[in-house]
Amino acid sequence: MLVEAKAIYTSQTGKDTHDEEWGYESVLMEKEELDSTIVPSEVIYELPDDVVAHVYQHSLDETFVYFLTKAKSNQALVKGFVCSRQLKWFDYKKEGNDDNDQKSNCYDQD
Repeated sequence: MLVEAKAIYTSQTGKDTHDEEWGYESVLMEKEELDSTIVPSEVIYELPDDVVAHVYQHSLDETFVYFLTKAKSNQALVKGFVCSRQLKWFDYKKEGNDDNDQKSNCYDQD
């Protein structure tokens, strides 16, 4: 997932990074624990009850990339990019939909 996190970071910032600039944490969570300022509430509502949050934080600025996956299968459902505690971009693949029907949103950067 680090490769994909770096690709998302580069696509959102235009900057390349090195592996050693990244920290990582993975946490099992109930969807009610998710922060609606980082994961849109309309997406939280559609997630399964338990998810795993995989968070990659860039050490040189206040940005991180997250992936929310199904707890049992580790199938990716949501990807997001957060800068200065604000959601700037996310991509959501609806659970149970094997097609490439995804919902992406890009937020204007301040």
